[in-house]
Amino acid sequence: MMYFSLLTTSTFSQGSATGCLLPDNRVYTPTGLLGGYSSNVSTGLSSNYCSWTPTSGSPCQVCIGFLSGLTGLCLSGNYMTGGISGTFTMVACPLDDYLPILTLIAAGTGAYYIARKKIYVKT
Repeated sequence: MMYFSLLTTSTFSQGSATGCLLPDNRVYTPTGLLGGYSSNVSTGLSSNYCSWTPTSGSPCQVCIGFLSGLTGLCLSGNYMTGGISGTFTMVACPLDDYLPILTLIAAGTGAYYIARKKIYVKT
């Protein structure tokens, strides 16, 4: 039952975002009329997710600070580079990451049933 709940959580609750993905694993969403990317508006990975997919697209850069909504120009003049633009979906971490938790649950359940069982000694 615990396995099924972990499986359904990773299968049905994937998030997605459209924007500029930088190496810091945040997707910066477009703002303004011309769709520039500002460091003030971003989406990070949710817990239990390891990365974003796909990892190919056209290069993009994100303005550090205030981005003009009308012109799309970065008013500070500073950019974070090395980004990829596109639509990205969160990728769930492998089930192996849950192995210690699943082992503890299985061991605890087994110990409970063994301790609960009555032992009869024939004389």
